[in-house]
Amino acid sequence: MASTFEAMLARAARFLRELPHGRDDAEHVRAQFRSFKAAHPTFRVDLLVDQPPGSLNVDYDMLLGHPDGGTVALSWRPDNATPWSVMYADHWAANYVVTVNNHAFSVQDALLFLKLALGQYPDLMTEMVNHALVAQAIAEQPSRVTKKELQAAADEFRSLNHLDSTEATHRWLKETGLSLKRLEELLTQLVRRQKLEQQVVLAKLIREYFRTHRTEFDVLRFFQVSVEDKTMAEHLVKSSRKKGLLYVTHSLMGKGRSGLTGSLMSRHIFELPCEFAKAAVGKILGPVREGNVWWIAEIMMREPARLDSHTRAAIRAELFQEWLTKRRSEAAVRWHWM
Repeated sequence: MASTFEAMLARAARFLRELPHGRDDAEHVRAQFRSFKAAHPTFRVDLLVDQPPGSLNVDYDMLLGHPDGGTVALSWRPDNATPWSVMYADHWAANYVVTVNNHAFSVQDALLFLKLALGQYPDLMTEMVNHALVAQAIAEQPSRVTKKELQAAADEFRSLNHLDSTEATHRWLKETGLSLKRLEELLTQLVRRQKLEQQVVLAKLIREYFRTHRTEFDVLRFFQVSVEDKTMAEHLVKSSRKKGLLYVTHSLMGKGRSGLTGSLMSRHIFELPCEFAKAAVGKILGPVREGNVWWIAEIMMREPARLDSHTRAAIRAELFQEWLTKRRSEAAVRWHWM
């Protein structure tokens, strides 16, 4: 058995020496290791991946289960005259922000996530944990992504970020510090997340949720006016109860009154403030302060809920968040900056 293990050590050392060390090669290396592991099923073997902060290189170590018990750690480094004491002077967790179920979330991951998510979420720490949990779920059962799906994701991404030309896209990549390959990996993960949502939230669950929350998806059509002056807002409410908000606003604008902005809008009930939930047609709402302005609204029409594509997407997002909340409550989360 000892000679067999010694032969395994030799093969493992040769495997480590032949690995490419570029950051873009990491996924290819993991695939190589899976093949290596499958070829040696009688041995317990694991690969450790080290991506030093700010480095373009990736280092690899291997853990081998010894037949007599215990573990042998195997490392290989090229002779580049760099002392190990310098290479490993930092604490092992210096580059980590959070670990979720033993999956480390690096500073680089966090900064990139914040770059892409800034302004979209009220609780970024929660969303970072959610992001890690989604990545783990995808890694457990990675779905296949076709070229057509990836192209559709790329087109949507460029549209949302106003990247209307190849030059604009390359400029954005340079400013963000991403390679084209890294962007493709992110888009692949985005497609896989969408597929994960579809796997978690089945059509049956969407229909059941719609049945029990139907009124939340009624559509309200309303006319809303914003003004900066509270006295004017109160005048609008009083006058509108007799003549209607649209008529009063149009009349004031016709007289040259400035500081008024009005819009006809349509929204689902769940997207609106609670004041709208039970408001009948013709009801004048407000004035309500929102930031530096006051708004007044008149309900023009209420349409019964329909299980259309927009409603399905909203329900799927809500149920997926519930799934994430449950996963988060069961996860072992340790923040490294506390």
